[in-house]
Amino acid sequence: MKTQASIKTAIMAGAWSSIGFFGHEIGGHESTSIVINNVLSLTLLLFFFFGPVILGVVGTKNLKLDIRYSYSNESLSELPVIIIRMLVWLISVITTLAFLFMVYSYVLYR
Repeated sequence: MKTQASIKTAIMAGAWSSIGFFGHEIGGHESTSIVINNVLSLTLLLFFFFGPVILGVVGTKNLKLDIRYSYSNESLSELPVIIIRMLVWLISVITTLAFLFMVYSYVLYR
């Protein structure tokens, strides 16, 4: 099944990524073992960074790993749209993280 990425999916992927980053930042330092902390960090990176970026920003429709495809006219014509979705994803991550940390600091220091 091929997924078609759009601006809305990039916004949702950014919110999902920031929720994962926020959760890891708040509760990720409780581990007693370095190995467990590293495995947890890699798992969270997979689920909250690579997964949303591939599914929500790039889309599996545009994800082809052939080296000849990456320099073709079809691939280069999709590049500006993907760059715009990447910027929307980044803005979504930043604004959602700012909101989450603002709410967290309000609850913590109230």
